[in-house]
Amino acid sequence: MIVQSPFPSSSDLSGAFQRLGNELTDFRDRVLPRLLDADGPEIEAFAWAATVMRDHSNDLSWTLAGRQSPFDEPPESGPTWHQVHAAVASARAVQDWAARRHLLCRRVVSDEELLGCRWDGRRVVWSLSAMVMPWPPSVLDDRGREIAEWLGLDAKNANDLRLALQDVESRRVVRVFRRMLFHTFYRLAQTIIRIAPDIRDAVLLVPTGRYGAAASGKGSRDSAGVTGTVSYLLGTAMEVRANNHFGMVWRTAVQREARGNWRTFMPGQVLDVLYRKWQVLVEFADRGVMPHCVVQNMDTNFVR
Repeated sequence: MIVQSPFPSSSDLSGAFQRLGNELTDFRDRVLPRLLDADGPEIEAFAWAATVMRDHSNDLSWTLAGRQSPFDEPPESGPTWHQVHAAVASARAVQDWAARRHLLCRRVVSDEELLGCRWDGRRVVWSLSAMVMPWPPSVLDDRGREIAEWLGLDAKNANDLRLALQDVESRRVVRVFRRMLFHTFYRLAQTIIRIAPDIRDAVLLVPTGRYGAAASGKGSRDSAGVTGTVSYLLGTAMEVRANNHFGMVWRTAVQREARGNWRTFMPGQVLDVLYRKWQVLVEFADRGVMPHCVVQNMDTNFVR
């Protein structure tokens, strides 16, 4: 059942803008310098777009928080919906121009994207995807059961595995993944990122045991095939985490293994998710409502 309900409050929406502003600041000041290639032609575009997004998102979030109210006497209860609309309107033109001109394009927010977000009582929980496309639930469930078998867990689907992993020591998960042959490791590493975005990066690195990557015909862990694959995995992890676990993105960006041949795409992967968040919040501000999708066992849908 899909219902339209008012956003919890205009103050809650201003808080969502503030959190996004903080993420954009962190992306620009900490993540981007770790990912940009000093010789890459995309540097100026990425850096400029990130700077403008950071500055205007922060301006908007401060306005919405009542610290730079467009009115002389902001209400003590926080910004009103009228103020929300006014602040969004004042920032949207510059924001959209910057995105079109330097990196992204003006895209319409789909109903599916709006319905892929919910309010958990404290914040917006995102279900967005840019380059990493959502997997069918049946695939996540099948591979989730396979991971559970490797770990000796009783899990009937992806959501069961996500919950079960909360009680499993990370060291155990790392040991199990490093015993896998390369093709198995690669397939299941892509899966566990989507099921448990907060999994340790060590799980995603090339297995180094006797029966790991070096024995699978892929060559050494420093070969192009291996470094490219792991670089892709870490880029995927950063994109997935940019949804609801942004604090982990920087820790992934500084991994040595992230500097493989997929690194060129990583800034765009992360920035695209942040930009989509911006667009969705603006859409919420325009409508004054937030769609809620009520489904059984919906949590798995919000880890992509």
